[in-house]
Parts: sequence; structure tokens; C-alpha cells
Amino acid sequence: MSASSMPASSMSAASTAAPDWIEVCRIDDIPVLGARVLERVGGDNIALFRTASGKVFALRDRCPHKGGPLSQGIVAGETVTCPLHSWNLSLESGEARAPDVGCVATYPVRVEDGVVWLSLGLTSVKANTNSDVDRSHSLSATSTPVESSLDIRLDNLEGPEVLALLREHLGSMAHTAPAESRHALDLTGLRDPAITFWSVWEGPALAGFGALKHMTESHAEIKSMRTATSHLRRGVASKMLRHLIQEATARGYSKLSLETGSMEFFEAARRLYASFGFTPCPPFGNYRPDPNSVFMTLDIAGSAPDDSFDPKPLRGLT
Repeated sequence: MSASSMPASSMSAASTAAPDWIEVCRIDDIPVLGARVLERVGGDNIALFRTASGKVFALRDRCPHKGGPLSQGIVAGETVTCPLHSWNLSLESGEARAPDVGCVATYPVRVEDGVVWLSLGLTSVKANTNSDVDRSHSLSATSTPVESSLDIRLDNLEGPEVLALLREHLGSMAHTAPAESRHALDLTGLRDPAITFWSVWEGPALAGFGALKHMTESHAEIKSMRTATSHLRRGVASKMLRHLIQEATARGYSKLSLETGSMEFFEAARRLYASFGFTPCPPFGNYRPDPNSVFMTLDIAGSAPDDSFDPKPLRGLT
């Protein structure tokens, strides 16, 4: 997982007293399920993490075990997986969920009006809280998921809102790769009898869509995942992905796969799939090896088709 960087000068003049807060960035500068690195003069870098639920955490960007950059790990729930040894560390406390790994330092952080503030006073070097620091506003965020208010509907691909979003979806793919490497389906492709298509709504507003393609009796493919710009970072993709997994399970498939891009444009999508347990796999079906594509799969054999499927920490994907 890549992380963006802030110039070192942004923190060079900061005081290290715990009550002193530094404005470091806006919350939208931190990728969801990703990290933004603050380069610190005279000390270890600090990684700001943003979870799928909108919480913000700040940790020293150095695993206490082998010094791996945590900003390059996988964020799932409120944990981050070290890219070197694949053990999970709590974003809240910095504690590792493995014996003899130690604890990474955490820092007070708060979000006000979309601005992220950081104090360089440590709150944890052994999972202890600094009582001198007011944490009443820490870990808050302004982008609130709306999953509970979203309605997923079987769709006939005839509504003007859906057709407009599909045109936007296809248009956005045009710059990502050569034509032979683009596998997004147009209207004709989505009307194939092998494909079932759903749209996601929040009241009268279209929030996104997704589709499931029958490949074999045991294998299905996820297609056409798209979130409307107005609903980005609000839980739409997670809601649809969970629905597709549950639907595939209910239909008796044992494997669910997908193709997505290898470019930075698709990084958020790859993180989302990884958080649900999808892992890299060879090309499947009619796909061929392509440096512009990433293929991922999820074993759903024996899974229960209910609402209990949640993203989980994942090891081994960077």
C-alpha cells in the first residue's frame, strides 16, 4: 500500500510538548484504508491512518519488531499489518497482536472542520495514555458512512441515472490502460443473461452499482463496481461488495473472482477487495496475463449467506 508524503519542513518547527497541536493536513489528504506519511526532522516519520469508518490514527511509521514502514501495510478495521512480518498492530494502542513484538508509539490526533491536528506528545509507548492530553476530539472524522441508509435494488439497466453513471464509469476507464487491457462492460455486455446487475440508492439519489457474472456452477465474477462521485468514501462500495459476496454464496458458488487494474487509479479498489479477504490469483476464465491487470479471488465455499460477513485483517498483500 503506497502512502503520500508531506514535506519535511511541515513539521520541522513543531514543538514536542504534548499540549501543542500542529495542523498537519486535511482529512481528505489521507486515503481511506491507507496512510499519509509526515516526514519528521530529527526523528522517525509519523503515519496518519484513516479507517473505513472515518477514524484517524497517528503512529510512528516504524514497526517495533523489524522496523518495517507501517504506512505500507494493510489497514483493516482498526489494525495495520506490518509489510515485513505480516503481524497486526492496533491503530488505537500500538500494541502488536503477537508475542514479543513490542508496542509502536502513538500520538494524539483530532479532526476539526476537516482539518487534522497532531500533538507530538506520545500517548503510547507501552499502551499507556497520557492523562495530560485531551483526547475528547481524537479519532473523530467528518466523512460519515451511510451504509445503513442505502438500498440495493435489482436493476434492469433502463433508468436514466444508471445509464448516466455507466457512461461516466466507461469514460473514466478510457485513460487507465490500452483498449485491449480494459475489461469494463458496456450496456450490451451488462445485459448478457449471465450477468445480474444491482444499483444502490440513498433515497432518490443513485449511489452506485455492481454486478455478478455466472462463469461455471462453482465460480462467479464481480463486474462493474462503481460509486457515484457524490457518495465516495461513504460505504457504498463496501455495501455492494458485501451484497455480491452474500448473493454468490446464496447461489451456491464456491469461488468469487474479479479483475481490476494494476495502476494507482485502482489502488483504493484493490485495498477494498483485500479487506474483504480477496487475494491475488492467476488469470481466470478468458483473461490472459496482463501487466495492466490484477486478478483476485475469494473462497466462499461453506460460507453462510447472511449479513455477518465483515472486512477482516489480511496478510501477504502489499
